[in-house]
Amino acid sequence: MGNEQVKETRTTYQAAPEKPAAAIEGTTENLALSRKQPGNDIVAHWSDTTRAEILQRYPPPMDAERLQGSIDDIEQQIAVYTTIARQFEARHGCSLDVFERRIAEGAVPEHPSWEDALEWGTALDEVERLRTVREALQWILNLLP
Repeated sequence: MGNEQVKETRTTYQAAPEKPAAAIEGTTENLALSRKQPGNDIVAHWSDTTRAEILQRYPPPMDAERLQGSIDDIEQQIAVYTTIARQFEARHGCSLDVFERRIAEGAVPEHPSWEDALEWGTALDEVERLRTVREALQWILNLLP
């Protein structure tokens, strides 16, 4: 029987052989797991490393100044989309959810209200997406020395 594999449709996890501690430079702990799928052998290794080791091994493609510039640009885009959303709120006197409910109930004409709702929703989605990107870039910026 030994190394025979049973074919399954779900993913199975098995402990992979660990390297001796002396062979793992700069780490204090090594956890190695194999993710086995039919036709796909991926081995993921997690180790306890320091921020300096990560930056030394994988230097960022840009410096802190350029990264901050990108964050500033994103903040300007957030301001633009937030202004667009506020204009719709002022024009219709309610939130997007309430406005969409009014359209569905027939309290406001479907045309051009539906187009406003689409643009309004897009603006709100962009604000949320850009905030996520900004947070990720700020996290990266905080990693830089």
